[in-house]
Amino acid sequence: SKDWWSTYGIMFEIKAREDVEITSFSFYTVSTTKKTKTEIWTRDGPYKGFTSSSFGWEKIYSGDIDHRGLYELTVVKLKTPVCIPQGETASFYIVSPGKIINVESDVKEGKPVAKDDAIELYAGIALDYDYWEYGCINGWKCMFPQRSFEGIIGYNVFSVTDPPRDNPPGAGATLITYDGDRSKDYWSTFGIMFEIK
Repeated sequence: SKDWWSTYGIMFEIKAREDVEITSFSFYTVSTTKKTKTEIWTRDGPYKGFTSSSFGWEKIYSGDIDHRGLYELTVVKLKTPVCIPQGETASFYIVSPGKIINVESDVKEGKPVAKDDAIELYAGIALDYDYWEYGCINGWKCMFPQRSFEGIIGYNVFSVTDPPRDNPPGAGATLITYDGDRSKDYWSTFGIMFEIK
C-alpha cells in the first residue's frame, strides 16, 4: 500500500546498471503557480550524512518554472546531464516551496522501488517546511523516511569515454514511477483544520 504526500522536497538515489546520463525529471506538485522557484541538486554516492545543508552537493538546476499541479507533469530538463557510470550511485534532491508530490510506501529507505535495464531507483526521504533540515526547528519533525520519487526520470545510455554534452537531446529512455492510480490516500503536510465538540 502507499499514501501520497506533498513536501518541500524529495531526496533519493539512482544506481546505474549501465553507463547513463540523467537528462530530465518530471514530477507532480501541489502548486499550479507560475514562476515557482525550483531547484535540483546532486552528489556522487549516498545522501546519508549530507541532508542538513548544501555541503557536499552540486546545484544542477535552479529556475522559476510553471508548476502543473497534481494531474499534469512538471518537466525539468537539465542543461548538462548527470553522468553515472555503471555500478555507481548518485543522489538527487528536488526541492520547491510549491511542494513536490511523493509516495510513502512499505518499501524501506535505500531499497529499490523501480528499475529497468539501465537504472534503478531507491526509496529515499522527504524533507519539509524548508530547504534541507532547516525545517527541523522547535522540535518539528522535518525528515520523513520511506518516501519515493513519483514521476518520470529521463536518461540516455552512453559511454563514460564520451565528453559531457550541453543541451542534450531529448531523453533516449525513461523510467516511469507513476502508476496513474490516484485512488490511494493523499496527504499534504502543510496543515490541518478541525473541530472538537
